Amino acid sequence: MYKKALWILIGASTLIRLLLAATFELGNDEVYYRLFAMYPDWSHFDHPPMVGWVIWLTSLGMAFTGELAFRLSAVIFGAVNTWLIFRIGVAVKNERTGWVAALLYTASIYAFIISGTFIMPDAPLSFCWLMTLWLFTKMFDETNAFTGRNRAMLLSGLFIGLAFLSKYTALSLWGGLVGYILFFNRPCLKRPALWGAVAITALCMLPVFIWNLQNDFISFTYHYGRVNDFMRFRPDYLGVELAGEFLYNNPVNFIVSIIAVTAFFRKRSFIDRQWGRLLLWVSLPVIIGFWLIACFRSTLPHWSAPALVTLIPLAAAWIDEKYTSFRYFSGWNIAGLSLLVVGLSIACLQIKTGFLNLDEHPDGTELGKYDFSLDMYGWRQAGEGFAAIQQAAENSGAMPEGAPIISYRWFPAANLDYYVAEPNHTYVLALGELDRIHKFAWINNDRGGFYEGMDAWYLTSSFDFTDPQALFSDYFQTISEPQVIKIYRCGNHVLNFYVYQLKDMVRLPGKLSGIASNNPNRAEPLPLIAAYTAPCAYN
Repeated sequence: MYKKALWILIGASTLIRLLLAATFELGNDEVYYRLFAMYPDWSHFDHPPMVGWVIWLTSLGMAFTGELAFRLSAVIFGAVNTWLIFRIGVAVKNERTGWVAALLYTASIYAFIISGTFIMPDAPLSFCWLMTLWLFTKMFDETNAFTGRNRAMLLSGLFIGLAFLSKYTALSLWGGLVGYILFFNRPCLKRPALWGAVAITALCMLPVFIWNLQNDFISFTYHYGRVNDFMRFRPDYLGVELAGEFLYNNPVNFIVSIIAVTAFFRKRSFIDRQWGRLLLWVSLPVIIGFWLIACFRSTLPHWSAPALVTLIPLAAAWIDEKYTSFRYFSGWNIAGLSLLVVGLSIACLQIKTGFLNLDEHPDGTELGKYDFSLDMYGWRQAGEGFAAIQQAAENSGAMPEGAPIISYRWFPAANLDYYVAEPNHTYVLALGELDRIHKFAWINNDRGGFYEGMDAWYLTSSFDFTDPQALFSDYFQTISEPQVIKIYRCGNHVLNFYVYQLKDMVRLPGKLSGIASNNPNRAEPLPLIAAYTAPCAYN
């Protein structure tokens, strides 16, 4: 009854997300993950390799380099995920529950945009997470043949491993499964397939561990440093986490999920206890864990989002039981989808037109500073403006042909690399602390690093202005006065880019950023333990 409606929902939502993916410039994170595909490895400083692999695949080995090509895998995963959440809903209750779950999932900003349109590690993670959750229902379905349950168990190990290759938090799937088994299904511990699944996950994780072993466990050290300080209670951080979860997952989804969890603990019979327990074991430890971390450290709301998505089938089952009169759309679904449409419309209009005046700064180095919509606007114009400045400087002999652009942080280095350097046949190097430049510490080496006498460009925007004198005066003989690229949106001057010439590098930054002493075509190996502990290039 609901399958035809499901395919219409998947088709319509996919077309909308394809349009969005092709229309808007890449965000800071997305343009950075493009570098994972350009410079593939078994792992990276800040994330496992999967996001780079899927970008490489959908861009056909980087043969296609537009925004849609990079984001295509996220759009595909989003379509498949809608089908998966439907199948999970069917497994835990019935087809109408699956349909309601698909509607709730589509209404989620996280599902529709963050993991379903933008190319982030969450795109492959969300697919592997939901595939694993669906396989869990197959594992414990007593109507399924024993061989089918074992096959599902082995496949779940594979997809948890693939999820780990997307994001480290995916290991919480094993934590939820083990918790459920220990409390409610201990005979499962005797099944060889369970231990086979563990082995498959471990095998999938091996490349990441080998890479970290070769690189002094730098990725694990970095992430541990982000969550290990529990000295001071910060209610403001917790408030930001809760508000982010409320908005990212759609306020309607968030509220109905809380109601469903409460109803389940009050032993309301709207879902089989087995499935409710399984969903809660997979989701609640992750959610509560991030709430506890947020009491002391700054977190990002999308970190816990897969766990909140896990509650969607529970919420759908509650709606199915509570409201029996609707056929296709409950009031909850209408409200959730309406919020999505209104929110997306406002966001898209703001990015493209700036119809809301979010910044009052006059023309200067702080123009547009508080207009967050400029994060995804103006980079292509900056590249076009830089082309004229670069050409004039090269023609006059003021700058050598193909001089690199230098940045001090992974963003905007990645934005500059894609929108400014690549169209103008040059490249970007990053000079700064390892925990600021991230993968650029490796990319610097691949691109030849720094050398004495180097001339370079430096670009900074009024949205995120940083004075090059504070960054690079110890490294270059002279730093020119800036030339200004003005960025316009709907005829309004909204942003400035400042272009500086950095002349004659007199001091090399050390192993931190990679060096090719006196030779722009040779790079020395980067000893990462030295890189991580080297003196800062930026204070």
